[in-house]
Amino acid sequence: MSAHETIVAAATPTGRSALAVVRVDGPLAGDIVTAALRRAAPPAEKTSTLGIWRDLAGEAVDQVVVVLWRAGRSFTGGDSLEITCHGNPLLVRRLTEDCLARGARLAEPGEFTRRAYLAGRIDLTQAEAVADLIHASSERALASARRQLAGELGRLVARWTDDTLQILAELEAHIDFPEEDLPPEDPRGPAARLLGIASELSAYARTAQHDAALRAGLRVAVVGAPNAGKSSLLNALTGADRAIVSPEAGTTRDYLEAPVAGLPLAVTAIDTAGLREGGSTLEHLGMARSLEQARGAHLRILVVDASAPPPVLPPELLALLDPASTLVVANKGPARASGSGRFPAAPDQALRLPARWPRRRDPARAPGRVPRGPGDRPGRRRTRRERPARRGAGPRRRGPDRGRGPVEGPDPDRIGRGPGPAGLGRPRRDRRTHRQ
Repeated sequence: MSAHETIVAAATPTGRSALAVVRVDGPLAGDIVTAALRRAAPPAEKTSTLGIWRDLAGEAVDQVVVVLWRAGRSFTGGDSLEITCHGNPLLVRRLTEDCLARGARLAEPGEFTRRAYLAGRIDLTQAEAVADLIHASSERALASARRQLAGELGRLVARWTDDTLQILAELEAHIDFPEEDLPPEDPRGPAARLLGIASELSAYARTAQHDAALRAGLRVAVVGAPNAGKSSLLNALTGADRAIVSPEAGTTRDYLEAPVAGLPLAVTAIDTAGLREGGSTLEHLGMARSLEQARGAHLRILVVDASAPPPVLPPELLALLDPASTLVVANKGPARASGSGRFPAAPDQALRLPARWPRRRDPARAPGRVPRGPGDRPGRRRTRRERPARRGAGPRRRGPDRGRGPVEGPDPDRIGRGPGPAGLGRPRRDRRTHRQ
């Protein structure tokens, strides 16, 4: 694992694709590419070079594009080479074997990133962010990994370290040099600053569980009594017919997982077997697995049949139904109070699934629109004549008196410039004939 060794590994996953990348890092990177491309000198640094890669026997392996980085200007800090070839696993294997024959060895998992950390190119938090970025399964996980890779957490750790070292230096200076001309000592200052740092550390440590959910995703268990509509809900959440739906109770005997698409977080919905008291031995095995999935889920959705009396659920399930992490969904009828006392009927704890999913909005009931008629298009806006009359007759007011009802006084059409009959001014002129 010395930095003076040359390592080689495929940088792209195994499989067939248009292109594949093989990485080489170490002092022999320049010599390997120069000999394989049959060149008199190494390729120009940070420049894409097209050539035919030939093995030690002189046989052409593939037409490749290579890019060479010199020490100090690469990701790992040493000489680095990237070979882009066609995405055939056989070609990738032959290129790797040829590099091994020229003095390189196979890289260990994460060794390229470890070399970058040991060379000071990245810190430990950025090294961990590389793996998070590769394994991110949602948009929010990608955003979190990008922020950490950019050094957000590293800068926080550096600030906490500098503040702690500053406090330590001040304390040691007052202890070792009490007679020197130092700033006046504040006995409560260092303790208050240390408490502030400890508070920030504790607040950041509490986000560890959220980071774990970002990496692995959320698991949502759909639980309830048999034939309550759990499988129908799973199909609606996933947008596919993943679970068998039948009016016969006990169709689902084992749990079924399916991803929920279109969310910023990676969410996996789990359809479980119906839970009830009694049942056969096979049902007990399915219920035991369902309870196990419910315990490990981040959120539990309890589906109840609103057209039937409240179900009698096993006590093991009731102990898991914490209102803070449980959503009650009423299915097969209008929402009603469960009457169990454990989950009061409230808008945030009861949700009625409509007959059509999703429910379409009737444009005829939209405000400001009229129903569809002969020769009319749906959702047509009302014309000015069809709109209700404005409150208050008379001309509109302007300024601060706007909206206070009709204008009282003389006809505004008779108001003009200069004196007129009855002191109201002369009538307005006709602009076309200039007549009064």
